[in-house]
Amino acid sequence: MALRILHSGDFHLGAPLRSLPPEVAEAVRGSLKSAVERMFAAAVERGVEMLVFTGDLFEQDGEDPAAQLRFIYQLADSVAPVPVVITPGNHDPVFADSPYSTIAWPDNVVLFNNGSFTVRETAVGPVAGRASVGYPRPRDRIAGPRSSS
Repeated sequence: MALRILHSGDFHLGAPLRSLPPEVAEAVRGSLKSAVERMFAAAVERGVEMLVFTGDLFEQDGEDPAAQLRFIYQLADSVAPVPVVITPGNHDPVFADSPYSTIAWPDNVVLFNNGSFTVRETAVGPVAGRASVGYPRPRDRIAGPRSSS
């Protein structure tokens, strides 16, 4: 049986884009959101049976990560009951106070929320994946020089 899947990743929604002039950075961020909206619309138009997002939907240290996830939530909810599979990456890792833990996701969303490979059931069959648990964030690192002993 063939399954029509739309796969994407690395949107980096809310990325600071510090190397760009502010007005250009804002335009790029707007273009990224628009592209994601068009992608969800195309999935519906083309009868996609599963959407899979593999990492870096948003930037953990970017502009309002929780707002970026609410945006994804609304789009995922709009395609229900089509499964939306999310495997967080190194720029949007899962950890105790991650924005991923602030949302009660719609029933059609499968969020891999730990670093171990896991099999989860969806309306169209099982999927396997894992989340990045990320790199230490700057505020989590121990400050000061390392001991040479």
